[in-house]
Amino acid sequence: MGTTEAALRDLMVAGLSGDAGAHAALLRALVPLLRGFYRRRVRGGDDDIEDLVQETLMAVHTRRATWDPDRPFTAWLFAIARYKMVDQFRRHARLSPIEDAAAIAAAVNRRPKRTPYRRPKGTPFVERCDGYGGRAVRAGCGVGRA
Repeated sequence: MGTTEAALRDLMVAGLSGDAGAHAALLRALVPLLRGFYRRRVRGGDDDIEDLVQETLMAVHTRRATWDPDRPFTAWLFAIARYKMVDQFRRHARLSPIEDAAAIAAAVNRRPKRTPYRRPKGTPFVERCDGYGGRAVRAGCGVGRA
């Protein structure tokens, strides 16, 4: 049987209604699709790809009740496959240690500290607003020349 959307959907519907043979046929039909999907996206050996295929098949089996028959089967399948792939990327993430963390911390601490602006005592607010109309500033409009 081909691996078209309609054929996969029919196998899934039959499997959900209790046909164990159809469910097994569905899982067998998914293997080449998933291998191709992962080969195009995952760097690594065949062992990594086979692990992902097996994890995805198990997820399809355990989560089959969540599939909505009104939606495309392959969209549901490849969403599961993407989640499994991301999970593997996270498991095998390579974290690079910062070689000179002390030097970076020292550079950050050398930055000049920002202090809040304080207006000199006795200086009227309007005199410090260069470029703004005095009336607008006094009125609190925030309008001025650009």
